[in-house]
Amino acid sequence: MPAWPDVPPVIAALKEAGYEVFVFANGTPRLQLDLCKSSGLQFDMLFSSALLGVYKPALESYEKVLAMVKVKPEGAVQVAAHAYDTRGAKEAGIRTVYIRRWTDDVNEDMEVVKGENDVFLEDMSGLLEAIAAL
Repeated sequence: MPAWPDVPPVIAALKEAGYEVFVFANGTPRLQLDLCKSSGLQFDMLFSSALLGVYKPALESYEKVLAMVKVKPEGAVQVAAHAYDTRGAKEAGIRTVYIRRWTDDVNEDMEVVKGENDVFLEDMSGLLEAIAAL
């Protein structure tokens, strides 16, 4: 499964700007590795809920990841295309950026989702600037 075309350049730009970029997904470690390899994506760390023993959007899942990288909630930003994910991150005190994808959250009211997140983007082209502003 290839990454969205706007993802690789934004990940590279974030890393070039000095940000640490992690994946935190409910998928298995094998799935994460395969996705990264097939898309040429390189992250600083891959976190799998399967390894953590707790799945998003449980508060404990976000707390475990933050503790492992020794980052306080206010020093992190969750970027996601799933409202359940940004809601869980918000509960943990993490700032959120929602990326709208036509394939995800088709039953969500996007006006509600816009109001729940610190930033709402139609694609990832403005992500670096949005994170810098947070």
